[in-house]
Amino acid sequence: MIKFKSVLSVILLIIVFSICNITYATETTIADTKKESHCFHLFSASWTPIQLSCVPVSLFDDRSDIYGINIALWLGTFPNNVYGFSYAGIANFAWKKHCGISISGIWMVMRDNYGVSIAPANMVHKNNGLMLGLINIGPMGDTMGNGIQIGLVNQATGGLQIGLINYNSNALIPWMPLFNFSFDNKSKE
Repeated sequence: MIKFKSVLSVILLIIVFSICNITYATETTIADTKKESHCFHLFSASWTPIQLSCVPVSLFDDRSDIYGINIALWLGTFPNNVYGFSYAGIANFAWKKHCGISISGIWMVMRDNYGVSIAPANMVHKNNGLMLGLINIGPMGDTMGNGIQIGLVNQATGGLQIGLINYNSNALIPWMPLFNFSFDNKSKE
């Protein structure tokens, strides 16, 4: 059983760590992230251990890298990289890289997935992790990479697909029910 004091200590540690991060962030980084910000935010930093948001308002700059926890009430912010746990009520985003567990109520959009992405609709450019959803596709067609897709409809150029309809352009038979598999040699860049 987790004690209340332990939970409170962890929360205080995250807050102190966040404040230290703000203190040590360089002015150049802060100025650069302000240019790209899409949300009103309380703090500017190049990275943060925790991000809380309810678009159009967020705790930290929406382009800050997240090393820890990202919680969005309805729409997620647009961090470059997320390393850790991420949750959004409607839609979750990661512009560059996602490593960890990401859960969204409706839609997940990310460039590179190296973790677990759980949403009814996953749109991932390069998957080297696990995509769980009703629909798993790429933003402009096939998802590249050698990860795993589990859903009703899956579309990729490599990896393992388990679902009702599986399209894998590099597989021996591109359209297959139940499962499909191939290696995506292009994704090893």
